[in-house]
Amino acid sequence: MMNTSQKLIALLSGAALLSVSSLAAQTATTAPVGYVTSTAADASDTYVGTVLSEQIALTSVASGVAGAVVSTASTLVEDAYNATHYVLFTTGAKDGQWYEVVDTTTNSVVLETDVAALGVTTGDEFKVIKFWTLATLFPSSSGFAVSVNPFSPVAQVLLNNLEATGINLSSASSYFYHDGSSPILSNTAGWYQVGSLVASGAIEIPAGGAFWIRKAAASPSLAEWAPAVPYSL
Repeated sequence: MMNTSQKLIALLSGAALLSVSSLAAQTATTAPVGYVTSTAADASDTYVGTVLSEQIALTSVASGVAGAVVSTASTLVEDAYNATHYVLFTTGAKDGQWYEVVDTTTNSVVLETDVAALGVTTGDEFKVIKFWTLATLFPSSSGFAVSVNPFSPVAQVLLNNLEATGINLSSASSYFYHDGSSPILSNTAGWYQVGSLVASGAIEIPAGGAFWIRKAAASPSLAEWAPAVPYSL
């Protein structure tokens, strides 16, 4: 016969197995988050890509598609995503493709392109994601090399024209971060366009796009970016 100790061990073993089985059946998953730090060398161009996205504002399913209008059962805030967010389709004919939001109604987003003509249909899943900007990707705390002289920046971000064709194309525009010491820029720290000196913190970085960090010789040793807000894949 099984004694009391053996019975107790058997009961405890059975309970442990049930507990492990229960935990295995309740595996939880979350969207991956994190940050990226990149270091640019002096007197060189460093090629950088935004491999992670900004915060996801909405995950939904198209309840209808007509031209550039994608409807959703979700309740949206009017004009909330205009010119600051894009739609990334995660299923369907345009899986993996993104399009800028040009208008937002309470139950739809209007995109820059007639996506219905491209094969997007009811039932396609999508995410609404905020664009990175120079100010959010490289805030003042990012460690990006700071320029004192606005006419001779020590480091620049060079953006491309994604619609341009050809080889060995030059950049479409370039920007630098100023420390706020120059009265020419109203003693205001932030991002400015090289040459025109127009304030450019709101300039959008194309989704998944690549850009260059160009550093002058003998400039500060680091030009790192490690935004404080969470990234998502």
